[in-house]
Amino acid sequence: MQRSPGSVGRAAAAAVLVLFGIAAAAADGASGTLDFPVMEHVLPNGLKLLILPRRHVPQVVCRLTYRVGSVNERPGITGISHILEHMMFKGTEAIGVKDAAKDRDLMERIEALAREIAAAQATPGSEAPADLKERFEALRKKQDENLIPEELWELYRKAGGTELNASTDYDATNYYVKLPAGMEELFFWLESDRMANAVFRQFYPEIEVIREERRQRVEDAPTGRFAERLNALFFEAHPYRWPVIGYDEDIARVTPRDLAEHYGTYYRPNNAHVTIVGDVDPAACIALAAKYFGRIPRGPDAPPPPICNPRGVGETRLRAAAPAPDRVIVYYPTPPEGHPDSLVMDCAAEVLNGSAGRLHKTLVLEAKLAVRVMAYNYTRRHAGLFGLTAIAAPGADLAKLEAALLAQADDLTKNPPDAAELARAKIRYEAHFAKQLETLMGTAELIADGEAATSWRDVATYLPRLSRVTAEDIAGGARKYLGSERTIGVLTRATNAAAARP
Repeated sequence: MQRSPGSVGRAAAAAVLVLFGIAAAAADGASGTLDFPVMEHVLPNGLKLLILPRRHVPQVVCRLTYRVGSVNERPGITGISHILEHMMFKGTEAIGVKDAAKDRDLMERIEALAREIAAAQATPGSEAPADLKERFEALRKKQDENLIPEELWELYRKAGGTELNASTDYDATNYYVKLPAGMEELFFWLESDRMANAVFRQFYPEIEVIREERRQRVEDAPTGRFAERLNALFFEAHPYRWPVIGYDEDIARVTPRDLAEHYGTYYRPNNAHVTIVGDVDPAACIALAAKYFGRIPRGPDAPPPPICNPRGVGETRLRAAAPAPDRVIVYYPTPPEGHPDSLVMDCAAEVLNGSAGRLHKTLVLEAKLAVRVMAYNYTRRHAGLFGLTAIAAPGADLAKLEAALLAQADDLTKNPPDAAELARAKIRYEAHFAKQLETLMGTAELIADGEAATSWRDVATYLPRLSRVTAEDIAGGARKYLGSERTIGVLTRATNAAAARP
């Protein structure tokens, strides 16, 4: 018998789930959950462990997630969570340095000179004396000579570790590594040492590295500043308005003292969780966590982010020019991760998205107003954003493109997806979910990110919840969220360098 596209998609997803030993509820409306045997354990100091044994390959992925990101920042220290992520690779009291006592002395002297230089340059147009700068650079050189570069990575690499990396986003900061099975103790030792004893060496040169990263990502990117400002306009007073990488002025003035305060506030066991996926013994992992992380005292509960996002103001707009193709972007506020409507709006985006979606058919193929269109529902811990993006066809009228884009959002409120559209939307999400489960790294990311947003248990209920989304749910979600409460950005191609700044 020939399978329908829907059954093919579900069969592919089920095959991956079976490969990983995960039994899925039927995708036609079953109310069960995935048999997703994550072992959860909380140490007395508040550190949560999430362990999923996977015996099919002799490897293990280890992730440490701190619940801190740009949502926890404020003007003056925007980007500090990302700065801290960088500095956590500089070592600890025992790692990355030849002589710890000499290193402490040099760091104190470097910081004292840095304060002198800052004071000398406090008046606009003033410059620090050349001898101060020379002494500063001489001390930095001495410090570099006393360091063991990238010792943290070398310890992991010599044990067979790969994919050592980190990331910072709006709500969380992650550190992760893939190791051969049996080497988990190295992770528990190194990461507990970083949690308790991090030393922020080479602070000032690393700040310049991060400022250059921002220049490449934002200032020198064709649409970087436009995207940054549009996000800030959309989120208004909400702390999601701060860019994860921070504003350049804030990056430049963050001090080691600021960094130490941020580290002490958020890098505590009761503000973190460890995710282990692979060929492991859960009991052994719990014992190792208790041995290494258990000796770190619980800290005060981290302060909640200052969530304030007044709505009801209607439409806001941003017009700008940049050296990039003309485009129209529309943002609508949607609920945060974990809200029942979050998955509904994911499906709504998928009905509009893709080469078979409504946006492409209408704006690209029929009206020929755009060359590329995209819909997406980006949910975070405290808020969501439903976006529509259209890259204009050469010579297209942007007012007509905007009207057509808004018309498609409005049409979804009146015309629910048909059976084929609904099946296609669900298949794409089933396939994406299954693809993440194909690897230990993807599985660990699902669990860790799920816990950071709401709970890892939402991963186990994902497919059943997806199966229950109906066409009318999608139309109802569109009516609820895709209305006049929106932010519209219109970008036109700049004709000169000056016009490239929004």
